Amino acid sequence: MAIEWSSMLTVAATSLVTAFVALMVLPLVPRLGRRAASPPGDGGLVFLFDRQTLLDATPDGRRYLSQAPADLSDWERLGALVTPRFPGFSDRMARLSHDGTALLTEAGGDAQLAATWLDGVTRITLHLPHESEQKDLHDPQSLAAMTAELGTLRDLVEAMPTPAWQEDKAGCVAWANSAYLDLVTARQADESTLTWPLPSLFKPTAEGDSSPHRQSLTFGPNDERWFDCMSVTAQGAPLHFAIPADATVRAETQLRNFVQTLTKTFAELPIGLAVFNRARELVLFNPALSELFNLEPEFLSARPTLITMLDRLREDRMMPEPKDYRSWREAILRLERDAQDGVYSDTWTLPSGHVYRVTGGRIPTAPSPSCSRISAPRCR
Repeated sequence: MAIEWSSMLTVAATSLVTAFVALMVLPLVPRLGRRAASPPGDGGLVFLFDRQTLLDATPDGRRYLSQAPADLSDWERLGALVTPRFPGFSDRMARLSHDGTALLTEAGGDAQLAATWLDGVTRITLHLPHESEQKDLHDPQSLAAMTAELGTLRDLVEAMPTPAWQEDKAGCVAWANSAYLDLVTARQADESTLTWPLPSLFKPTAEGDSSPHRQSLTFGPNDERWFDCMSVTAQGAPLHFAIPADATVRAETQLRNFVQTLTKTFAELPIGLAVFNRARELVLFNPALSELFNLEPEFLSARPTLITMLDRLREDRMMPEPKDYRSWREAILRLERDAQDGVYSDTWTLPSGHVYRVTGGRIPTAPSPSCSRISAPRCR
């Protein structure tokens, strides 16, 4: 009988101990199960949005948003940062109220973005495993230096007066600096806020073509701005720059108008005029030169050299015939040499009885010291 009571007490004590242990362990089981099922890097970057407004975010999430342009709304800043990594972000977020949840995986990477619709509030969880691993590998001093350098580069890009933007594979603007945002704002007819993705202001270039080219943007009836555009490739995506070229275009227009005016003035002069470049090629002439020396415009338009032109004049008996070839050749060389120094002046008496005064000299404002002019007015 004593043995039965001791057995019963033993069983009872064992049951009590087992129940106590179960009560202590069971609450931990669901918690462990949920932790094992959660994605890696849980609790990294979390954002709560009410439409375009950020309601709350983790400290790392706020630091992440600070990398985007400040002129955008909170939601557009997040879109500007994640769209290059998750190309379908805009489309999935537009359907989030209908789908309820969305999970995006980085194109060519391990990052993940999870979105949940909670009665009008959007919860975004961004997992960046590589950034977390790199943060653990650096000591605090190195990390602080890298963060300071990143901040300096970001401030530099934002303060740069040159518009800069990056496009994704679909040709949409995935990132832009403040100068580009200012252009977008200036082209908007109303005072509405910017929306993401941003419009593409400049015409796309052919794939692989990074040569500089000039484009214009119209901001109003009398407001046209010119830009010299160029592109480079950064991390496999094209990065574009637009350098303001209004001053260059104005200077080129003024120079073109000046040349046209000068050409019209030369055309009305009764004095034959010929201008040669450093290679002694004819680059400018007026109609009087053709009429005085009976030279066809086609011959002059072919840019003959000074020697070729003088040979033609000799053949047509439109210049004095020297006594012998040697002296004639020396006269030609003296003409070319003295015209460069600006001291040649001679009177040509032609067999026809016409008398020309021929002068030659270097053009003072010419960029090349070898640029010279020959003029020949008719004396009688």
